[in-house]
Amino acid sequence: METYYKALLPYKFEKEKALSAIAVTLVILYASSKLISSPNKKSSKEIPMHRSAYPYVGHLLSLGKLPTTTVAEWHKELGPIIKIKMGAQTWVSIDNPRLAHQLLVINGSKTSSRPESYFSHTYSMGEKSAVSSAISPSQINIYMPSIENHAKRLVDKLIDTTKKESGVHPFIDLEFFSINTIFAIAFGRQFSSVDDPDFKGLTVLIEEGMKYAGMEYDLATYLPIFSIYDFFTGARAKIRSSIKERRDPCFQKFIKEGLQKSDPNLVKYLKEGNFDFSEDDLTVVLNDLVGAGTDTIAVTLTWNITMMVRHPQVQLKAQEEIDRFIKSNDRLPTINDKEELPYCFSVIKESMRYKSTVPLGLPHLVDKDVQLGEYLIEKGTVIITDMTNIQRNPEFYPDMPESFFPERYMNNLKSMQAAVNGKFEERDHFAFGWGRRICPGINLAEAELFAGFVGILSRCSIIPTDEGMPDADGFIHCGLTMLPLPFKVKFVERSDSLIK
Repeated sequence: METYYKALLPYKFEKEKALSAIAVTLVILYASSKLISSPNKKSSKEIPMHRSAYPYVGHLLSLGKLPTTTVAEWHKELGPIIKIKMGAQTWVSIDNPRLAHQLLVINGSKTSSRPESYFSHTYSMGEKSAVSSAISPSQINIYMPSIENHAKRLVDKLIDTTKKESGVHPFIDLEFFSINTIFAIAFGRQFSSVDDPDFKGLTVLIEEGMKYAGMEYDLATYLPIFSIYDFFTGARAKIRSSIKERRDPCFQKFIKEGLQKSDPNLVKYLKEGNFDFSEDDLTVVLNDLVGAGTDTIAVTLTWNITMMVRHPQVQLKAQEEIDRFIKSNDRLPTINDKEELPYCFSVIKESMRYKSTVPLGLPHLVDKDVQLGEYLIEKGTVIITDMTNIQRNPEFYPDMPESFFPERYMNNLKSMQAAVNGKFEERDHFAFGWGRRICPGINLAEAELFAGFVGILSRCSIIPTDEGMPDADGFIHCGLTMLPLPFKVKFVERSDSLIK
């Protein structure tokens, strides 16, 4: 628990300092300068905007400590499409799945760029086709034994810690599982324990990456007055230092090690393929894969565990389905067996729908003006999606949208990638994004989530400690992701487990 809190403290302190800086800037600007505005094209109907905007900074001071909650409340008050002024930027937030599909998929040729930020220049995904092919289903099958092995080690650790202590906060162990899994695939190596110096250093880099991707570390984009300060002593100086002195040397060392391995790995695949990557390109791509494939998997599985403890009848039904498969096949199932475990696969999907790991999605940039019904969304606008409201929309999810109800997916057992690329009406959830910006790591994520979930329930029952149930409503905003409040549970080894 202490390690968990320490991992979050730097982000919380930096966020508070950033908000204080905004407040001071507001006072100075409001007292000494005049707001200059230029005429904009008017749409046939003005997009609703919350009245809490301030001069120059817009809604930056109104979003509060939990922007996700604030945006959701504004949607309830103003409707499915709202405008948010982020200093010099204009954002539009959508909380309706059909509107989001129309804007980001049907009009994807105009809305598939990413907003410019200082961090994105050094932390952006490389050639998407290369990444997608490197972690395609056929490639993932090569790495399935490794994924299963790391899932087994995860369960061993959770059971062992439960026997020694009063309870386990699973996030650190889940983070270790996800990092080890992606590192075995990417570089052909693994870490010995959470105390491994390389592992500790890497988690710091990942946490910094998630932190620097948040708006608190890109204030100059929203408030140009911060540009000079940020470049020399502020956020941009910290980002340059982190990348040059820690990130690049760390990943370049891992890349050299991966190229010397005899077994297949992503480094060799990307380096030896016809992708024309420079050393810097390879560093950025692999760093992005590790960062995106670590935090999101760990957070998603943490929410999954939260829901299993709070819904023991769902947990029991999933265990019974796993046991039936093991009896028939004398082995644990993999993601390729998902059709024989419809309930387990439905539980995983429902966990991702019910609790969004990235609650405001990843932002899109409008390249050309788009007419969305009565509204004109102008070039240069940033689009965000209120995932909580989108994934509980009563029209798209007519069966108890506010409840945890895995049965809703029993007739939609397509892989998550197939659902993403299929008809809009057959989408299962929207956690992997929209249109041309669908997460390229979706196949790997599916395999990891399935292996972790099935591995745990095949050998354990997850029960609450004397401290009570995990909180399913509260959360910590960690830059891009939404993490459950700290909790402890017990992973009690099943006496009737068919896996030893």
